[in-house]
Amino acid sequence: MRTQVKNHLIALLAAAVCFASPAYAQLPVSFGISAGATIPVGDFGDVNDAGYNFGAHTRLSLPFVPFALRAELQHNRMKYSPTDANTLVTSGTINGEFDVGSPLMLAKPYLTAGLGGYYIKTALRGTTPGTDRYGDVTSFGLNGGAGLRMPLAGFSAFVEARVHWVSTGDEFLTGSATYIPLVFGITF
Repeated sequence: MRTQVKNHLIALLAAAVCFASPAYAQLPVSFGISAGATIPVGDFGDVNDAGYNFGAHTRLSLPFVPFALRAELQHNRMKYSPTDANTLVTSGTINGEFDVGSPLMLAKPYLTAGLGGYYIKTALRGTTPGTDRYGDVTSFGLNGGAGLRMPLAGFSAFVEARVHWVSTGDEFLTGSATYIPLVFGITF
């Protein structure tokens, strides 16, 4: 009986070592940075050209649970088409991440969605031809998308695309701002 229990414990330990994922060996709290392209879409895309983004985040995950929380600060800059000015979008969001792949996969796909506060500043056409004025709005918005995370030695890399939708009111821009940041980042 004692030998049988010992054999079962050895088999369980061997299985744990064989199937352990490097992602689960990481600390539950991690920090990261990201950067990439920002593509405005819809009516927002009609008045803005593609731009760039950069950001930082904190991620909280628990071992053996396919869900994580991520708090993120991101800044996006796009060229406002009618002028030489820029549209700036700075956001602070809370997002949930849900792993959709097998824990044994090397690159792990995930879905993400969340909400947050967005500050948008852009150039608006002035009342006199050739003049511009700046307008800004702070509002809540939603986001959702998908990504692919790859655990590496001591950190992980990821690529991600999310759609951000922000209600801006009827007097500013087109009533809403929709854009897609395409990012590459690292988490350590």
